[in-house]
Amino acid sequence: MMNQFPASFLWGASSSAFQIEGGWDEGGKGMTVADFNSFKLSDKQADTKVASDFYHHWKEDIDLMKELGLKAYRFSLSWARIIPDGDGEVNPEGIAFYNKVIDYLIEQGIRPLVTLYHFDLPYALVEKYNGWECRDCAYAFERYARVCFRAFGDRVKYWQVINDTQVSAADMLRHRSRMYHTYKEMCIQLGVYDKFRLRLHGIYLSLFESPLPNGPVQKLSDAFARTHSRI
Repeated sequence: MMNQFPASFLWGASSSAFQIEGGWDEGGKGMTVADFNSFKLSDKQADTKVASDFYHHWKEDIDLMKELGLKAYRFSLSWARIIPDGDGEVNPEGIAFYNKVIDYLIEQGIRPLVTLYHFDLPYALVEKYNGWECRDCAYAFERYARVCFRAFGDRVKYWQVINDTQVSAADMLRHRSRMYHTYKEMCIQLGVYDKFRLRLHGIYLSLFESPLPNGPVQKLSDAFARTHSRI
């Protein structure tokens, strides 16, 4: 007997903002850690300045997705395109850009799956907090998530909080737990809790709400901060 994919299986593609968008300083976007790191190697490899130029060719690219028969597209939002300095004013141009992308995906019969964070921390938060090493960075992330849920949650029903959580380790799991409760609360407010879908990697997330000082979670957090946040 042959195994078959279920009818509900989502055939699609995946990308991240810093790998495809380009337009790194256009439309009000701020610099990210991914930008900063890529620019150090611009003479040796492609950087984030142009990338695949999705920022200028998003409609053509989505048309190609439809031609390929894709039914889903997972992409990440650039935190610094939505909130250029990470925890300040919301950038309406960034919101408008992602609204156009989401609306056109749906128009073409492609389901949007959104990742909130794919290794492109706003560089201003590195300068201000030393990135994820400071808990204030997690609070800024929670605010950013609320902005995204409000702006796009009426159409986006599948959310991935953090890409490659195993890379980000336990510190990010604590932040992920905050996002779970934030999104659940907003789904209830919007009256769409029955459609609540939030991808989570890991269990017993409440364990990470109040990690013990100098415990294993904090040690993993410190190790992550040293390797990921310090430029």
